[in-house]
Amino acid sequence: MTTGAIGCNKEAHIDRLLRKYGLGQCNAINLLMHPGADLVLLPLPSRPNKLCVLAYSASINELLFIATNTAAQINHAVSCLT
Repeated sequence: MTTGAIGCNKEAHIDRLLRKYGLGQCNAINLLMHPGADLVLLPLPSRPNKLCVLAYSASINELLFIATNTAAQINHAVSCLT
């Protein structure tokens, strides 16, 4: 039965991104990021690898697109990573 409703499902897009970044075999878990998590305290190398930084930036950009357009429940976690 069709309702005429318009929807947006990004599951195929998210699966493609996971494969693109080598995470195609990862397992989803229900572990929410604590709102008070301070990611500034994470250890970072003194000289970051440029390729890693570019890959991280690209993946965050694509996650922001998904969070903004279809999956609002990941907005907080993605915004903390930017």
